[in-house]
Amino acid sequence: MPSPSPINISVATDPRPVSLILTQAAAWMESVPPYKSLWLSEDLTAETLADEVAQGHYYLLSDLATDKNRDPREQETVKEPAAIGTFRLTSEDSVFWRNEPGRALYLHRIARSRQHARKAGGVSLVSEILAFAEHQAQRASVDWLRLDCDRTRHQLCELYEGFGFKYHSNFDLPNYTGVRYQRQAPT
Repeated sequence: MPSPSPINISVATDPRPVSLILTQAAAWMESVPPYKSLWLSEDLTAETLADEVAQGHYYLLSDLATDKNRDPREQETVKEPAAIGTFRLTSEDSVFWRNEPGRALYLHRIARSRQHARKAGGVSLVSEILAFAEHQAQRASVDWLRLDCDRTRHQLCELYEGFGFKYHSNFDLPNYTGVRYQRQAPT
């Protein structure tokens, strides 16, 4: 029997850690040519994210194994485990998937903290997120789990394909050339 994952996923209740992780990820993307951030900095502030966080659209990942190794004096003051990643999961996407048939959940803004990214690869976090999203899709009885990404991010496209997502279509917006992926939700 596999050991339980040390990664905990919970609905975000505070927009600040979501904002911090997304802002760090955006800055990192800007610093690594040829990538560019897909997100505008003004869209990543805690104030801007507050409504979506309050609606339960953002999730935080925490590493329970890392938290067990915290200094005991710090544990007394820390109310929640340290966030190592975030993502957005919604039942609507009128920007990138408008007019597409089928009931779906839409996965967006997958990001990990830069501190955690230096410690470990991100594939395990992505697999945890996708397993969680699949479970949510099954609970919601939807047909599809969908996501999009910048179509110039070939490694990211390959990563999603490696997790069973199938190419759906390309799309162009004024500042974004994207590709849509989907995979059948479990029944």
